[in-house]
Amino acid sequence: MSSTSSPTESTSTSGTSTAPAQGLLWVTTSVLNKELPPSLLDDWYDEHKDDVLNCPGNGGLFLRYKNLDPAADAYADPKFADRFTPDASMKNISDARWPYLALVKLSDLNWLTSQQFLDMPRVSKVLPREPDGSMGSAFTCWHAGLRSYETVGKLADASGKTTRAKYLLSVQTRDADNSTFAALDEKYSALPGFRGSIKFKKVDGLLEFQEPGALPVGLALYEFDGEEPPASTVDTDHVKADVWELTMEAGDLSLGL
Repeated sequence: MSSTSSPTESTSTSGTSTAPAQGLLWVTTSVLNKELPPSLLDDWYDEHKDDVLNCPGNGGLFLRYKNLDPAADAYADPKFADRFTPDASMKNISDARWPYLALVKLSDLNWLTSQQFLDMPRVSKVLPREPDGSMGSAFTCWHAGLRSYETVGKLADASGKTTRAKYLLSVQTRDADNSTFAALDEKYSALPGFRGSIKFKKVDGLLEFQEPGALPVGLALYEFDGEEPPASTVDTDHVKADVWELTMEAGDLSLGL
């Protein structure tokens, strides 16, 4: 039996959701202003997670991770300008080594186009004030790459554990078809500590500040426990693989992505 399944609700090819569809808000970040300590990002997220979870219509779960790759510098420059053209090479995506990741479970992708989401605070008293004296803005403190994904399949956690998995392996793929994801499942579900996987397909046209450039179509998330993080490799069908360690969970902790 295939490990992936089609969702009961769908998103139109134009990027406008035709009915409620479950999904994921993926936000990678780095510290834009090198005068700011990385710990300030943690302080801001401690506040921002409540803004997200209190915004009506989200999926009730907020998670944060740190990239375990030593090359993932807290002040990494994603070079957005180099990836702003529609025909940007996917090679640029694998060059971007983001240090931090936040995930928000979505019970309905339309939440990303709601007025409540658009009106959510992006300023905070914990951030340094702007040059004009106004409240500090996230836009001048952090680089952020936002993406929206629709859930297209899952491989259930058979471990029986109720705690969140310690590690997350994210694999970005050129395609989001069953054969692509099945090949990944065969490879990664056999690794020690495997706790399940979730598959996604990128959805365009929902986010006002979506990460620019040509982005991989598919995303597979693999959860693991254990003393050591899982090993990852990238082949010609996969654009990028990262291993992340859980640093925050908030909301309904009984939920999975």
